[in-house]
Amino acid sequence: MVMRDRCLRILLVEDDPGDA
Repeated sequence: MVMRDRCLRILLVEDDPGDA
Protein backbone atom coordinates (compact mmCIF):
# COMPACT_ATOMS: atom_id res chain seq x y z
CA MET A 1 0.00 0.00 0.00
CA VAL A 2 3.04 2.22 -0.45
CA MET A 3 2.15 3.35 -3.98
CA ARG A 4 -1.32 4.37 -2.85
CA ASP A 5 0.02 6.41 0.08
CA ARG A 6 2.60 7.98 -2.20
CA CYS A 7 0.00 9.00 -4.77
CA LEU A 8 -2.27 10.42 -2.09
CA ARG A 9 0.63 12.36 -0.59
CA ILE A 10 1.60 13.80 -3.99
CA LEU A 11 -2.02 14.79 -4.67
CA LEU A 12 -2.33 16.41 -1.26
CA VAL A 13 0.91 18.34 -1.73
CA GLU A 14 -0.15 19.48 -5.20
CA ASP A 15 -3.61 20.47 -4.00
CA ASP A 16 -2.30 22.23 -0.90
CA PRO A 17 1.40 23.19 -1.26
CA GLY A 18 1.77 24.22 2.36
CA ASP A 19 3.15 21.10 4.00
CA ALA A 20 5.86 20.72 1.36
